[in-house]
Amino acid sequence: MAADGLSYAYSPVLMFLDRDPSVERLYYHIETSSGAKITATASHLLFVAEGLNEDEEKDLISVSATTTTTTTTQPQFAKDIALGQYLYTLRREGDQLVDRSTQSATLEKVVKISTSLGRGAYAPLTMTGNLVVNNITASCYAVINSQRLAHLSFAPVRWAHSFTELGDRLSRFLLHTSSSSSSSSSFTRRAASSNSASASVAESANSIASPVQENSSKGGTGVHWYARLLYGLFRHLIPSKWMFN
Repeated sequence: MAADGLSYAYSPVLMFLDRDPSVERLYYHIETSSGAKITATASHLLFVAEGLNEDEEKDLISVSATTTTTTTTQPQFAKDIALGQYLYTLRREGDQLVDRSTQSATLEKVVKISTSLGRGAYAPLTMTGNLVVNNITASCYAVINSQRLAHLSFAPVRWAHSFTELGDRLSRFLLHTSSSSSSSSSFTRRAASSNSASASVAESANSIASPVQENSSKGGTGVHWYARLLYGLFRHLIPSKWMFN
């Protein structure tokens, strides 16, 4: 499940920006007032609510209320999250999550932060550029302290995914048209042509998508080459204050 703005919906995983089950890293364990917990590396982005006034500062705040007009969402590295700040979580009714088809966000106060060494790193990229982990909304991105810039930079991955989906749909349509055709020789030739065309469409779509997604499709480990390329460029092109140090 991923978050699009302050609403939640299921979103496909396009690839893994980082995937290494054996690497050991320092992890931040962040807990909110409802008991929701998230574990993230120091450079991973979480969404913090800024601009709350004294009347709005509670343990739990429904974002569908007046807070939507007074707060702004600020991406922040996990290492910079502080006690008393607010994170976006799935809305709850008592101890139960509400129907996810009409899910909305709640702001929950950070009440506990700890660190420990842990093994394994997994960073999936969704279509929306964010995701929900243990009911807490997090970014898919790290290292760059700008959700907008990071999401824009991965636009080619989303285009490749969309193009592949379009190719798959067209392939299924042509195959369905072929199977519905008459068994006469003329229609048989047409069906063979349609099968060839659909296979060509699917092959073309996959050939465009695979260079970007090959780490995920082949089970590669470590930081994806596309992410490494972007981060290397950003270190020379954007202000250092936007980069994790």
